[in-house]
Amino acid sequence: MFSILEMMIVLIGSALLTMQGIKEDIAAKHTNFLQIEGQNQASINAALGSYITAQYGNLMAVLRPNFSQTSSTPLAAPTLAQVAAASNNRVTFRNGPFWGGAYQISLTVVPSVCSIAAGTCHIASQLYANRPLLKGGTPDIAGAGILAAAGGAQFGYSTNRTPATITGLSGQWTTANPLASQAGTILAINGFGADGNSPYYRRDGALPLTGTMNANNQDMQNIGNMSGKTLALQGGNSLNIGGGAIYYGDGRNAAVRTDGGLFIQNAAGTAAAPIAQVGSVNVQGTVTASGNVSAPTATLTADGGALTIGPAGVNYYGDHNGSAAIRANNGLYIQGLDGATSMPIQQVGSINSSGTITAPFMNLNAGAGNCSWNAFTIRGGNQAFICNPRGNWVPLSNLVGNLTTEQMYRSVVNGSRIPAPTCGPGGSPWWKIIPQTIATDYAQHNPPIGGALYSMGGDANGWFVVIYNILDDGNNGLMQDVLGMQAEVDTGCSFGNNPQ
Repeated sequence: MFSILEMMIVLIGSALLTMQGIKEDIAAKHTNFLQIEGQNQASINAALGSYITAQYGNLMAVLRPNFSQTSSTPLAAPTLAQVAAASNNRVTFRNGPFWGGAYQISLTVVPSVCSIAAGTCHIASQLYANRPLLKGGTPDIAGAGILAAAGGAQFGYSTNRTPATITGLSGQWTTANPLASQAGTILAINGFGADGNSPYYRRDGALPLTGTMNANNQDMQNIGNMSGKTLALQGGNSLNIGGGAIYYGDGRNAAVRTDGGLFIQNAAGTAAAPIAQVGSVNVQGTVTASGNVSAPTATLTADGGALTIGPAGVNYYGDHNGSAAIRANNGLYIQGLDGATSMPIQQVGSINSSGTITAPFMNLNAGAGNCSWNAFTIRGGNQAFICNPRGNWVPLSNLVGNLTTEQMYRSVVNGSRIPAPTCGPGGSPWWKIIPQTIATDYAQHNPPIGGALYSMGGDANGWFVVIYNILDDGNNGLMQDVLGMQAEVDTGCSFGNNPQ
């Protein structure tokens, strides 16, 4: 028989073991919930990768073909329904984790520097719950680790030590916490091959090739329109169009082989089009044209042959001596395309004329820039120019207009009268004083005389010379000349233009 005390001890021990078992069972179920949640979020993340792969072209098309960036650009995120539709099993995902809240998705164009044209842009995704994982009101870091481990290497979580940073399993990667500084935040990123920028060519054409496509001599069938810079075929191959037209070429020659004729037409195929550039044309038959025939050179092999135009006998004649002639009965006209406007002859050598050359305007040496002394040119409007010693063209009217008539008067003194010249229409009289003697007097005058000032005065009777002595008194005072200084005076007429 057990005593009452022993029975109590046994009952208490059993109760403790039962409570411990219940706690362990709860913990095991909690761990199982976390693992299932991690697997569920991994499924959503995988479906998100499938969505990005399938919709990459549409997502990037919103940014336009010439898009490039220097910092990451956000994109519109899909709904869970859109993600579920892109998954392989087309399941319906729950809107949030078992602890409450809702799943959030964000898409961003990466790397920060990329362009669509270069094919260097990827799409980075993030999947996370808008509430952190809590246990008893505090962040459940251990539980976050269990969930992330069940989700895989693309999962990470924030800890109490670094709540603002999401760290991947075993510290393999880090990123900023989208919930700011909340510990226990769990986040999944997309992996390689799920960012839309596959190393393989996308069948929707959303990615440009980054290298040369090698078909390994295999056929390509059912091709629509082709566009490119160059289509290169090996020598001896042909480009076949239908059954009766072949474009053939070898290493040197090319041929259009057809059972019918060769037509050069406009893009609509409704009218003839010109052949813009042609080298030598060797014709075995007759050349018939309904429009103009133009070429840089047309060669007639017969010596003394002529190119005849119309029935009136107008022809262009040439022989082996290098002589050429335009033979016509009614003169030679240089006209515009309208057949009425006279046009210039651009380049002409020597002209030997037995008659009279008549023209309303003449251009002679009109294209010359800088020139040599005494050269001559006639330009638009029959304007004549002469080259000055500085190598510049000067209008002839400037040189003629600046002719002046000069008179020289020597040994004039203070007060000497100088006759003003009489100028014709448009002329203006001028004078110039050139000192002949210079004197100072520091011995006999106080204040001393240190210089002279020469000028010209005028009154009703004409011009008169004015010579002042400059006093060295500190103020450059002036006094009428007392030293008998003399000067030369030159006079003349100017006709308004600047001397050249």
